[in-house]
Amino acid sequence: ARACPELSVLAPESLKALKQVQTALGEWHAREQWLAVAEEEGDLAPLCEGWRTTGAVALKRAEKGLKGLAKRLA
Repeated sequence: ARACPELSVLAPESLKALKQVQTALGEWHAREQWLAVAEEEGDLAPLCEGWRTTGAVALKRAEKGLKGLAKRLA
């Protein structure tokens, strides 16, 4: 879609919404990965609470965005 936007089947608003969902899911996934690493590396434990909090916020953003995107594409 970025390389040839004229060939995209998504409306520009839907494409923007998709990118926002992808970003939120990426942020959530990154926190989940760091939490997994922290299970093996105890020195990261002080950071876990922040990762859980920011991960939960990102996941809620992604879920909300997915609902909106589904409505757009219906």
